[in-house]
Amino acid sequence: MPLGASETLTGLIILGPKQSGLLYSRADSELLETLSEHLGLVLENAQLHEATIERERLKNEVLLAREIQLNLIPKSPPHHPFLELSGRMASSVEVGGDYFDYFELEPGRIGMVIGDVSGKGVPAAMLMSSLQAVFKNVAVRDKMDPASVIEELNTYLCSNAKTEQFATFFYGILDVGSGSFTFCNAGHCPALLLKRHYVDRLGEGGMILGIKPDWRYREGSVRFDSGDLLCLYTDGVTEQQDHTGNEYGEGNLIDFLRTNGNLPINDLQESLFASVLAFGDDHQQDDITNVIARYIAA
Repeated sequence: MPLGASETLTGLIILGPKQSGLLYSRADSELLETLSEHLGLVLENAQLHEATIERERLKNEVLLAREIQLNLIPKSPPHHPFLELSGRMASSVEVGGDYFDYFELEPGRIGMVIGDVSGKGVPAAMLMSSLQAVFKNVAVRDKMDPASVIEELNTYLCSNAKTEQFATFFYGILDVGSGSFTFCNAGHCPALLLKRHYVDRLGEGGMILGIKPDWRYREGSVRFDSGDLLCLYTDGVTEQQDHTGNEYGEGNLIDFLRTNGNLPINDLQESLFASVLAFGDDHQQDDITNVIARYIAA
């Protein structure tokens, strides 16, 4: 006899001959039908309960991954009289693969980093957390130069990530006193250095991380002048689409920074996020992360 309180077949009751040897009666049939309905309802409720427990478990795992991810990013920027810094990250789902950081390596030397792991969700967030741990070890503890740091990350990713997993990374060190900025870009969106009369796109470095373990990365170097604005960002900014499929693009980003560059740094950050989201009718297609730095020489 079928088990089920609805049209869905939950299971079967398998019946053999009665011990008495008599045939099943109409009353037996009605009793078994009632039994099957009740058992079907019990089984359905048990399955729903198990599904609810599983959803709650997954929700807790996602919340834990989000907490871990939020702990990777700085609560506040390092303070220096010649530099203003602001960073922000917003995932398109509960957790994502973006990352940013800024920190003081030693007095007057500020490190800035931004990265993006392929994919979304918990797998991307967990891979980025492991990359962040490697990055902190070689950048902060060992104080390696940007190209060496990127090469260490590439070696780690090639050895530990799945074939389809890769990442882009940008790491730079600013000597605040001299205005010298040394950087290495591993396939990431070129950082934008907005100077008085032109924009410098900082793309020097090499290919994305996780493709070739022996790849040698190059370093670039530029000089900051007073009033220069640096913007590090992930592709969630420029690839945000409007209702017709047009992308926000690098051009709109540069125009926005040119027009609003005199705003206080935190207001500029908030306005940029609002501009990108408004372009997509408040629908965020991808993780959005950026770091903005304003250099103020003595």
